[in-house]
Amino acid sequence: MRKACALISVLLGVALFAGSALAQAKPAEKSKPAEKGQPAVQTAAKAEPATRHQVTGQVVSTDAAKKMLVLKAKDKEMTFTATEKAALKLADLKAGDKVVVRYTEEQGKLTAHSITKPEAKPEAAQPPKK
Repeated sequence: MRKACALISVLLGVALFAGSALAQAKPAEKSKPAEKGQPAVQTAAKAEPATRHQVTGQVVSTDAAKKMLVLKAKDKEMTFTATEKAALKLADLKAGDKVVVRYTEEQGKLTAHSITKPEAKPEAAQPPKK
């Protein structure tokens, strides 16, 4: 009888420790469902950090409520989603304004982190006419 109680106690202890260890294990990465004739694709564990870019162009349109900016640069239109900080500048912009946008691109989505208007160059000082 003692041996049976000891055995049950040991098994119960092992089950408790194993259960807590399994509860702390990280879940496995889910794979995307395979399409017909295509093998399943595993998603990357860690994506590379997005690189920062900078572009100068003219504002086509803004939508402060949606935090969107459309910019024409190098003969193409680029649509950005602004971060909270960059979205504060959207209300001050109007179509035709020249701006510099610092942004990142991840999975085809452009995210504006900084929107600035370049400083107007002061005109050269003219000597007073006599």
